[in-house]
Amino acid sequence: MIDSELQRLKMAFRDRQTPSEWVCDNLDPLHAQFAADFVREVESGCNRADLFQSAIAYYSLLTDEARLFLLPDFLGTLIPYPHQAIYTVCAFESERGRALLVSLTPAELDAVMRFIDSLSRREDMRPYSDEVHQLAALAEASRKHRIR
Repeated sequence: MIDSELQRLKMAFRDRQTPSEWVCDNLDPLHAQFAADFVREVESGCNRADLFQSAIAYYSLLTDEARLFLLPDFLGTLIPYPHQAIYTVCAFESERGRALLVSLTPAELDAVMRFIDSLSRREDMRPYSDEVHQLAALAEASRKHRIR
């Protein structure tokens, strides 16, 4: 079930173009190098779930365009690495994260919400149920924000 929801999520984002700029331009040289290495590995086909679960918060170093492009892979990291739910909540609690959720198309947001719902039913996500509920609440809040 979770794999089919992940495929639906990826399909909802299929029209997103490869980012013209991947890395935020306001990074210090060390973080810019980390981000450039990450992008190089993404482009070479490395397993994105393995990359995202690294100790370095790569997702936060990317431009909003790149974050949107990689959102299905970022959320998909929760399948093999449920503990990433904590970092995922942090990525979307910020003003930048909330703005990203608000910018999703209705179809993309629906797919995100369905994916989060399917995560909530997984046994291995049970220890992170609070975080999954927080993700659902953040997605729902972005839907309500769009309605206003």
